[in-house]
Amino acid sequence: QAFFQPLLAGLLNKPLPDMRITSDTGSFFRDTVCWAACGMRGWRDAMEDAHVAQMLDATVFPEVALFAVLDGHGGKEVSMLASKLLASEVEACGREQLAEGAKDASGAGSGA
Repeated sequence: QAFFQPLLAGLLNKPLPDMRITSDTGSFFRDTVCWAACGMRGWRDAMEDAHVAQMLDATVFPEVALFAVLDGHGGKEVSMLASKLLASEVEACGREQLAEGAKDASGAGSGA
């Protein structure tokens, strides 16, 4: 294998893919929901993907976990930013929906 890697890299005129696999694992709900995320850089110059595995705010989404895989599509900046913001944006949307529901419920009984 060590003989073929430099030969293949020379023929392709670019570096060989990075076949190392990165992984992250965890669990939620007292280990009843286990998760794993794996990634491989491959031919890209740098890893561009990101992932999210996070419990959401229980006051908004009781017993809900958010899982997402975010593909960088040519750059890691957007996928990394999205991985940092996704849960808070989902929770903010949930809070807005709860507020709208409460407003609608209170207005429904007043005949308005």
